[in-house]
Amino acid sequence: MHRLILLLTLLFSTNIHAQTFSTPKTADFEDFIAFAQSFGSKRGDPNFNLVVDLNDDGEVNFLDFVGFALSFGNVFSEPVPPISIASQIAYNAQTNTSQITLSFSQQIRIVTETSLSLTRPSINLETGTPEEEEINLLSTTLDANREILTIHVSSAIPDSSRLSLTKTIFPQIDTTGTVWLIGQSYGVILGLWVYNAYQPIIDEVTLSSPFSPAQATLSLRPFAPTDIDLFTPGVYTQASPMTPASGDTLTETTAQTALEIFLAKRITNTLQQTLSKFNDATLINKMPNPTLRAGLISLTGTLGESGIDAILRGPF
Repeated sequence: MHRLILLLTLLFSTNIHAQTFSTPKTADFEDFIAFAQSFGSKRGDPNFNLVVDLNDDGEVNFLDFVGFALSFGNVFSEPVPPISIASQIAYNAQTNTSQITLSFSQQIRIVTETSLSLTRPSINLETGTPEEEEINLLSTTLDANREILTIHVSSAIPDSSRLSLTKTIFPQIDTTGTVWLIGQSYGVILGLWVYNAYQPIIDEVTLSSPFSPAQATLSLRPFAPTDIDLFTPGVYTQASPMTPASGDTLTETTAQTALEIFLAKRITNTLQQTLSKFNDATLINKMPNPTLRAGLISLTGTLGESGIDAILRGPF
């Protein structure tokens, strides 16, 4: 034990820049150097290396050393057949969220979630042209068996969306353990410890969904209402039942006065000519309610202005 402590002290005090894991399928002295550099570190420490955290408890400690020592000198074979990935999507219309479930045929280990990238086809709302955009992920969870990865997304996912398991084309292991997103694990189980050789999963999963890009784009809700009672129950089922508006009904005089004040802010040269339509006998006959009539005339100068003549001249 004293020799072990002396060797660990020597390794910690020596600035070693050796290329670690150049023999990724062999537990050799090169791996021991990487292990020693991370010994005693915890997740979040600059020298923490998830690859040598063999029991996945977030700390490189003596338990990991026992697992490594029992595996020292072993050569691990890649699993046959190669890893396969099955995907499934579940959509929750009430929360407008999607759950992506990836099932792996072999155990995996997540090194960093920041490299996970979900790109979906969408429709540009201004131009109407198709484009691609990256979707923000709410959370990722790996089950205890390391075979099922669950991803939650804050929107509907259109068909043919692409889920990249790593953004790095040629990922390489380094002592910080922050290069890979997902690595395939294989090796031997030694009591409570597992020593695995890792290979990166450089893959892209094409997701199958019942939603088209247009449907998924329309499902986006960038602004959630703070008071759903301002909407009818037909829009939000939890909204309060509608009740008749309170207050006095506008008279002909008060309605025309309010209309004049409103239109004076928008038009000047044709103000009186526009106000004369409010007292048009034909319009009064068709729309006797002064409030509704004032509302119709207030469309002057907007895209709905043609509706005024449509009602005046039309067979309504």
